[in-house]
Amino acid sequence: SWFGSRDSISSSSVLTTSLNNNTNSTTKRSNNSSTTTITLSEGQYQPLQQAQATSVPILKDTTSDAAVVNTTNVATLLIYQDPSNNVTLYGLNLPTTVQFIAWVQYKLNATLFGSSICKNNISKQQILLDEKRDQIRSFWKQGILLSHQTEPLATYVSDMEEKTRPAANSQQPTTTKQQSKNKRGGFRDLLSIYADRLLSIVQDECEDSSTTSSLLHWMQQEYGVENLARISSLSTASTTETQQMEELQRFLDWFRLRFPYYYDRCDVCGSSEREEKLKSSITNCTQVEPPTIDTNVENNNTLQTEDDEVSSSSFLGYVYPNEEELIGKASRTELYFCRNCKSWTRFPRYNSASFILSLQKGRCGEYSMLLYRMLRVLGYKARWVVDWCDHVWCEVQLSSSKKWIHLDPCEAAVNKPLLYQEWGKEQTYIYAFHATTEKLDEELNIEDVTSMYTSDSLETIWNRREEPAKHIESSLKEVQNILW
Repeated sequence: SWFGSRDSISSSSVLTTSLNNNTNSTTKRSNNSSTTTITLSEGQYQPLQQAQATSVPILKDTTSDAAVVNTTNVATLLIYQDPSNNVTLYGLNLPTTVQFIAWVQYKLNATLFGSSICKNNISKQQILLDEKRDQIRSFWKQGILLSHQTEPLATYVSDMEEKTRPAANSQQPTTTKQQSKNKRGGFRDLLSIYADRLLSIVQDECEDSSTTSSLLHWMQQEYGVENLARISSLSTASTTETQQMEELQRFLDWFRLRFPYYYDRCDVCGSSEREEKLKSSITNCTQVEPPTIDTNVENNNTLQTEDDEVSSSSFLGYVYPNEEELIGKASRTELYFCRNCKSWTRFPRYNSASFILSLQKGRCGEYSMLLYRMLRVLGYKARWVVDWCDHVWCEVQLSSSKKWIHLDPCEAAVNKPLLYQEWGKEQTYIYAFHATTEKLDEELNIEDVTSMYTSDSLETIWNRREEPAKHIESSLKEVQNILW
């Protein structure tokens, strides 16, 4: 699910600068007979490896150096060019041409009604991401790119440092230690993105003072004045841990019912392939996979982490948010095609509490943010927790013992820290982030809480980690010092 947690579009301008100096739109398929019929079924179109490979001048590689290429840096770019309509569209690392053709049809219906798709207008290129990343990002922001993941489009701290590094130094050998610290998408890059995500949550609270009062009013109406008063009083009252956790459990049970987990439900006919598969698994008494998880931990300028585990038959890919979605601080938008009614559904990944509250449509990225805000409205001291294995949740500090307690809004789980280990996850990096609007400079805190969420020994945890302890420690200090 984000970005598995790494599926982000950019790190915040705040961190990057410091380190280096209400609505879902649904478009129905045109009924024009000349339009290519889209049926997302296996085998209808040729897979990418069989697609015609041609070159597009704007992306042609002018590098003459025949150095060995890192295969992880190679990406597949599909290009649709229609000279008659002056339309050029792109697809990045899509598993099949089915998704790309559906995306092209979506764009043509939105801009050129009645236009047909000629498959001869589709070509394929192999590109080096490090050389073409800026250009691909430009296509993304122009709204002419569909990407299977958003991580390749991310702007990390290490990317900015690479751009500002003197050319003379770029010719010098890089030590193993430098490579580890500057690894694209490595520990420091992700830590910076997650810390920035927390700041965006705090800033969202600061920017719209009416949101807090509106949130409180909404909770009073939906959860009940008396229920809200009772759980709010426990944030400061001298009560037992059991009493507090029982009340928190009632609150999370209500939260999960009020805010259902979004898989791929069509906005037009309401069908969901993912939900139907889950129901079928239960009916047939077959094993059901652990819940889909998602972090959506990105800043206002993005991108998560995803990543997002979605139905392969209905999920087309990620597109750049439209103007209305950007108002809700959407980081990216997922696009789905419904095989039942032949319509498209957009699922913007909002980072604004008011938009999430209004739509009541999200995953753990959206709902962990909303729960964090609700806990603060109720007077609790809360933390936002990120699992590098692509999940996010909250922690709340009990007033009686000052202990931090695990709260997962998507699972309605209270104080069940080993839940994810029971799913079969091998925990490696789990960090808790805390900041407040009142004392942002003094209160921000980043704490490694991995050992709290696994029964594995510290030695086992460290053996799973790629980065050395000194690098992790220095990165933590660096990010915290900048934020302070």
